[in-house]
Amino acid sequence: RYTTEVLSWLDWKRHYTARYEAQIYQRVKVTSIEQVSREETLSREEIKGIFDHVYARKKNNWGSVRRLALDEIAMRKGHKDFVTVVGDIE
Repeated sequence: RYTTEVLSWLDWKRHYTARYEAQIYQRVKVTSIEQVSREETLSREEIKGIFDHVYARKKNNWGSVRRLALDEIAMRKGHKDFVTVVGDIE
């Protein structure tokens, strides 16, 4: 008999760990797919596939949000680098 262990840090049929994919996702958000592709020596399609997969997973985490809180903060004081923070009040 063979058993299969479920690993929480690795999705079935994925080539990379969830942690590595999350890191690629964060890097693409602040730079570009082309730059991350060069640095990681992966193709542009692989990086885009990882980004789309993680985005789809994160997009579904909102569930049934009823009330939102919005805030805008400056990343660096005195500059025009603003970020919008969205949160669930409940």
